[in-house]
Amino acid sequence: MQILVLYFMLFLLLWIPDLSYSKTKPFDRLLLSTTQFDTVAEVPSIELNSDLVIKKLKALAERKRMGEKIIIVDPNKHTWKAFSENGKLVKSGLATAGNRWCGDIGRPCKTKSGVFHVYSLGSSNCVSKKFPVGIGGAPMPYCMYFNGGQGIHGSHEVVPGNISHGCVRVHVSDARWLRYNFVRVGTKVVIKPY
Repeated sequence: MQILVLYFMLFLLLWIPDLSYSKTKPFDRLLLSTTQFDTVAEVPSIELNSDLVIKKLKALAERKRMGEKIIIVDPNKHTWKAFSENGKLVKSGLATAGNRWCGDIGRPCKTKSGVFHVYSLGSSNCVSKKFPVGIGGAPMPYCMYFNGGQGIHGSHEVVPGNISHGCVRVHVSDARWLRYNFVRVGTKVVIKPY
């Protein structure tokens, strides 16, 4: 029911022109509240035709539609964000994604963009089978694989740039938290495009 109300409000904002000039009493604030998601988004003293309101409603609707835990990695902003089933931001941090070009292997090694699901979980002893090239063994503590050999894992080389061979590096403490407190096999991972 509450999602229907949200969609109705979104419909009004997108399709009915300029409600702010209505002769009815103007809204002092817009409250979107649900017991299912236990969240409240409040935008004080705004007009209903505001682009900000539309943007916030769309974002809220998208998060509520998720209904599952999700990790979103943004290689442009060098961040990761973990959202609960309710769409609440639980934790976030710095992320280093795949490089546009890796000289040691002579090809691009960007992290593939798209929607994936974690299919394998490792411990603090997780290591790469491919890197360093020819010998393997690079530490990848708390690895969480989501796309072939690409995964999210801990590293001591996490920078605000994309320098990995395709995995998403996060601080070791963040990887440990994700691995043991958030991620399960099947957790959704979204890699935004570069």
